[in-house]
Amino acid sequence: MMKNQNAKDGAEAKKSVELHLLVEYLFRPIATPISKGCVHAGITANAVTIMGGALWFCSIPILLVGADVYSAHIALGAALVGTAAFLWVFGFLLDVVDGGVARLTNTSGLAGSYLDLCFHLLFNPLFLSALGCFLYIVDPLHVIVPILGVLGSSGNWGPTVAALEQVTIANAAANKRTSKDECLINLVAIRGHEREAGARRRGVVRQLSEEIMYFPGQFVLFFASIISDLFLPKIMGLEFPITLCLFLISCIILILSLPFRMYREFCFAKRLESGAQAAD
Repeated sequence: MMKNQNAKDGAEAKKSVELHLLVEYLFRPIATPISKGCVHAGITANAVTIMGGALWFCSIPILLVGADVYSAHIALGAALVGTAAFLWVFGFLLDVVDGGVARLTNTSGLAGSYLDLCFHLLFNPLFLSALGCFLYIVDPLHVIVPILGVLGSSGNWGPTVAALEQVTIANAAANKRTSKDECLINLVAIRGHEREAGARRRGVVRQLSEEIMYFPGQFVLFFASIISDLFLPKIMGLEFPITLCLFLISCIILILSLPFRMYREFCFAKRLESGAQAAD
């Protein structure tokens, strides 16, 4: 009986459709038992969201201070930089946990979705900018790196998701006949089915590679690169060479692909709008 109840709780903590393969296969299995633990401890979903967002923002000064002291105090600098990298991943894990808590306690709603969206819109662009500043502080010869970080940050968030969630929040608030979650549930389902169709069309490997270049795969990618650089010897005398290489590749891809992503996602938004009007 207890086993069946645990299985039921695990299923309720999951989304009906996951938007990212990394979440589905890496973060969700870890987040589900944490979500159940939070429920038993009386921790609300919004509290988990705030904790995760706070960890994200705390990682930025920790990273920059770590870069500043790294040359003079390698052990202390490495500890700070490693801590910042860990906070990126753990903060995102809590970002997955909060949804599980909300579903287990039946407290999912527009207010929680909006709070979660705010942290994403604020931190996702800051992430690459902070990483670029970190690489520049570690080695001032990389003068172009922070500039690329700022330019790449313009594409380091989901414009369609942000715009559509704002629209669905407004529509749900204005339409008394629509339940508070119905619009967002529909949006999540459509985005999830689009992701699944893309995975079938392009293959799982390509789908994962695309996720690595964008949110949420960047946290995993740069966590792994930072840790690797801390333990591996320097390559051609460069500080954090793996992180630098991956950072440059990520920024260039983000900058070059942004116009195409905006056009593709605009077309998707138009299709979604047309479908909603046809349903009415």
